[in-house]
Amino acid sequence: MQRLDIHLLYVEDDFLIRESTYKVLKRFVSRVSTASNGEEAFSLFSKDKPDVILTDISMPRIDGLALAKKIIETDQDVPIIINSAHSDAFYFLKAISTKVEGFLIKPIDFNLLYELLKKVTRELILKKEVQKQINRIKTLLDFLANMVIMTDGFKLYEVNKSFLEFTGYLSIEEFHQKYKKISDIFIQEKGYVYDLPDKTWVSVILNNSINQNRVKLYDSIQKEEKVFLLKYNKVLDDDVFIVSFTDITDLDRKTIRLEHTAFIDDLTKIYNRRKFDELFLEELQETEKSQSKLSLIMFDLDFFKNINDTYGHREGDIVLQKLTKEVGYRIRQSDVFARWGGEEFMILLKNTGINGAYHLAEKIRKFVEKIKFNFDKKVTISLGITEYRQEDTIEAMVERADEALYRAKENGRNRTENF
Repeated sequence: MQRLDIHLLYVEDDFLIRESTYKVLKRFVSRVSTASNGEEAFSLFSKDKPDVILTDISMPRIDGLALAKKIIETDQDVPIIINSAHSDAFYFLKAISTKVEGFLIKPIDFNLLYELLKKVTRELILKKEVQKQINRIKTLLDFLANMVIMTDGFKLYEVNKSFLEFTGYLSIEEFHQKYKKISDIFIQEKGYVYDLPDKTWVSVILNNSINQNRVKLYDSIQKEEKVFLLKYNKVLDDDVFIVSFTDITDLDRKTIRLEHTAFIDDLTKIYNRRKFDELFLEELQETEKSQSKLSLIMFDLDFFKNINDTYGHREGDIVLQKLTKEVGYRIRQSDVFARWGGEEFMILLKNTGINGAYHLAEKIRKFVEKIKFNFDKKVTISLGITEYRQEDTIEAMVERADEALYRAKENGRNRTENF
């Protein structure tokens, strides 16, 4: 078993459990810190900044869920694993609403915990790699030959040779014969700087952090789009800025690939839970703003454990891969499809009410029954659906979808229920 290079904070109020588990955890990870209650744990977290938190729920002073919420309010990227003797739906749903990484029932299944820690470690490594690339480019920028302009955000006052060569013009005057303002050459694409209806691009970069100030331009010589990082300085007291453009096209592409990897489930190649939460929040905000419809489908495989036990985990993985591939073919490009955890999946349906969600859920359910796998046993799924309600939250919608899924299971499985 490979030792994982992470710092884990383990929180458990029972001395004997804490000490015995600590000995096992030391074999799993390079560094383990322990705390006997939530208050002590938060103090250690604030001081040492561990990579992962593993915490019990029932503890004096601050319980595990309250600790998780407090930590997430401080740093929402810290993975938190809940470990509890409580196995009922209340605590599980509370853990989901707190956005923890995992929920383990006592006594700890150390094999399951290790797999969860491996997954968390992979995500941490990818994040660190993305940040490392960003930090590296910041160090290199000052040594690159950049395009440089002097502008008030509209008119160009001075430009260097690199800018003229890139844009294909001989002078500022010639440039302004075609373009009224510099931002006319900015490609308007999400994630990049350009003029907005209520603010200029200069206002945008002044309010952004440095690594958000990226602009996309068309290279008239190489006939392709290029991405540049903008650096700026104000010229004395005038409303004029010196702006440099550093070509980060290759880094931008690599960063996008790394971010893509960090948000894609390794097995099924669809979004993971972290990315789903991010996109869900965006869609919820857009739905509130536009007063449009939004629905959620939550489904999982019926008796999936039996498949693993009977045919092996490799065959179970093949089932998940084939199922997600086939389901992916049957939803719209605008729908958000993600692996929620284990054999549970989510589909977020934009501009879709409960009737449309039910129709799609039934279509998927009936199709899954017909998928042929490497064994004779039929695979089925149960689905729970819900629709956005005024002032809804992610937690509320997920809780209703989960309750609907629970009803589908209780009512015989291989069916769709709504809540």
